[in-house]
Amino acid sequence: MPKAKILTHIPTPYLIFLLYIEPLSTLLGAYYAYLTPHLYLSLTHAASTPAPLPPPTNINTTIPLATRIALSQLANLYILFALNEGLVLRCTRDARVWRTLLFGLLVADLGHLWTSGVLAGPNAAAVGEAVGKVEEAVAMGWNEWMMRGGQGGGGWGSVYWQFWKWNSMGWGNVAFVYVGVTMRMCFLLGVGVKEEEVEVVRSKKE
Repeated sequence: MPKAKILTHIPTPYLIFLLYIEPLSTLLGAYYAYLTPHLYLSLTHAASTPAPLPPPTNINTTIPLATRIALSQLANLYILFALNEGLVLRCTRDARVWRTLLFGLLVADLGHLWTSGVLAGPNAAAVGEAVGKVEEAVAMGWNEWMMRGGQGGGGWGSVYWQFWKWNSMGWGNVAFVYVGVTMRMCFLLGVGVKEEEVEVVRSKKE
């Protein structure tokens, strides 16, 4: 008879974060990406966001159509993320389902953090030219220059650990994701989780 591992105890912090806080926060991200795209872009990277036109022009009409479509698709993916996590995890205590879903979300978290690194600066020549420090970047070495925050993007530090430089988007894109990564890694490592192997009884029709 086949067996399955069932979660018999899931610590409250996991339940609160995975079933409530994160899905609701993700839906909030979908709201901003779809309904306030100009604000979403400006909080992500103000320097590359199209300048708003004077009233009564709708501020969102300054955004290129392709960018608006991409943001609408991003909002849709946020909704999918929230539904997958908030609903699938609610309907089962199968340990394999929880681990599989959370592993997928962990990979997505790491990818999200990696893409945020673009804010540190696209390349030494382009960013250095923008702030008049090409020679400094070349002499010091690009990686060290980035670490010290010598370029217009602010360096790796301003993206990943200099929290005093973050705006609300930075807290959502980095700090909140750090919490998600920590929760998922702890769960996958079995911290505080209890499970029991049970026999799976299948109906005769199966």
